[in-house]
Amino acid sequence: MKAIYTGRAADKSMIGKIFITSFLGALLLAPVPSSGDRAPVIPGAKETFAVSPSPWEDRVLLYALKKNVQGETAAYVPGSLYTLSKSGNSWSVREMKTIAADMDSGKIVWAKGNAYATSSSGIFLLRPSAAPRKIYSGKATGLAVSKDGVYLAFWQSPKKGDTLTVVRASNGHVVRRWTRPYHLPTESSGWEMVFTPDGKSILARTYDEEEDTHLKSFNLHTGSITTLLEGCNSVVQSGAAIFVFGGQGESKGLYEFAGGQLQLLMHIDEEDSLTPTAHDGLVVVTNTFDKHLLIYDVANHSSQAVKGCEDGTVLKSGQQIFFLHGKIFPGSAGCPNPN
Repeated sequence: MKAIYTGRAADKSMIGKIFITSFLGALLLAPVPSSGDRAPVIPGAKETFAVSPSPWEDRVLLYALKKNVQGETAAYVPGSLYTLSKSGNSWSVREMKTIAADMDSGKIVWAKGNAYATSSSGIFLLRPSAAPRKIYSGKATGLAVSKDGVYLAFWQSPKKGDTLTVVRASNGHVVRRWTRPYHLPTESSGWEMVFTPDGKSILARTYDEEEDTHLKSFNLHTGSITTLLEGCNSVVQSGAAIFVFGGQGESKGLYEFAGGQLQLLMHIDEEDSLTPTAHDGLVVVTNTFDKHLLIYDVANHSSQAVKGCEDGTVLKSGQQIFFLHGKIFPGSAGCPNPN
């Protein structure tokens, strides 16, 4: 990963990247043996994806595949939803067998004490001390929730083009739709999106241009569409902050969306994507193929490089966890350094 720090000066794609044991509901949870002081283990897992930490406590939601998959069809093999939680030095892992998603569409987001997860059959609301409840039927690709928990946004893919749909989370009532043509002559991978902090717009990766994926802003009230960045690999929300990876040439790299504008934090000349953390000022830049990660710290304008793992995140307490071939490591020392 060739990285050149450029400060906060304003200036394709990897598969997009998934609360709580107490709220998942024992009725639909299949417990996995406690890992105690050891690293958490998902028995039989070959790959993890859609890693999403809770903004409030040391818990993570993610999906896991229990068989090796390769090639173009790998993105469409479903994996079950799991929750990882840490209390003191002990970890617990639980599986939700009734909720599964594939790498192309799997997504988990958080708002107002709840989590929302996509599955192969719809969108589920995960609430404290309650069983998961399906709030939307039909395959949804990508997912975002407004800060106040009022709106959900996701892509639908009918026969012609892609439709960005916004619904009320309480009743599924459709608020607005945008239908976009599918023009990019490559296989789609990653449908990430986020609501802006004011809840007035959705920032989403699109496939409606022939030369590259773009980051576009969809105004919920006026319906207008504005291109913000040409060449967008990834857009995620870490805590309350929004980060974007994309751009071209010397403007390619890690951005933060703040004050209604994109600010280039770090120039990176690679095809990377992003994984959220539980913190506003931390985001993980991931290069899955090279097994090279950067944990970027906005406040200190610095980054920590980790080699040997495919993905990672930072929990609310600051605990780092990393992932490789379905294995989970509570700290970078567990990642086998390729050098």
